[in-house]
Amino acid sequence: SAGGWPSLAGPPLGFRISTAIVAHVNYFRMVLWPVGLCVFYPHRRGDLSAVLLYGSGALLIAISVVVLLLIRRCPYLAVGWAGYVGVMFPMNGIIQAGSHAMVDRHTYLPIIGLFIALTWAVADLTRKIPGRTLILSAAAGAMISALAVCTWYQTRHWKDTRALWQRAVDVTEDNALALGALGSVLVSQNELDDGVRYLKQALRLNPGDVGSNYQMG
Repeated sequence: SAGGWPSLAGPPLGFRISTAIVAHVNYFRMVLWPVGLCVFYPHRRGDLSAVLLYGSGALLIAISVVVLLLIRRCPYLAVGWAGYVGVMFPMNGIIQAGSHAMVDRHTYLPIIGLFIALTWAVADLTRKIPGRTLILSAAAGAMISALAVCTWYQTRHWKDTRALWQRAVDVTEDNALALGALGSVLVSQNELDDGVRYLKQALRLNPGDVGSNYQMG
């Protein structure tokens, strides 16, 4: 009733596997460079190019091979990578639990594995650097400060319903859910021209959407 697909129903299995492969890399990218974040990322079936799919698959395989080759010298890499891939697996989209392609909150637990690998790697690589405690403390302070600024900036997009869906419309393409939600908010605020414009875009992408049709009426 919430719009999710139960069990293995919904999009074809091959498409869901392809989406999961790309999602693993996208989530990894979001951790390292968290830009373009929003409340809802739609599936884009026509835009899942072969280059993106095979490139993502090759990257995942390459990282896995490297951590296996270094498992004796740097076992923390294998532990961290296994933690990331293993914990992410139930949420990677093979078993679809909604109409989204990705969800930011799905990174919360899996990235602990990445941080394990990163922390031990930095400790190993800087072991012989003079004054490493001071250097690493300064680097950590700078990173925390930068992330604090990014967090403050990101919270502006969550201040109210209009800002939330406007952000999703701005950073995604063909996002029927976000377009319909933004249009509905604008209609409720008596901004009818802009509201109808967004609702029409939503209905062009998803003509059967009940909410958008209701708001148009």
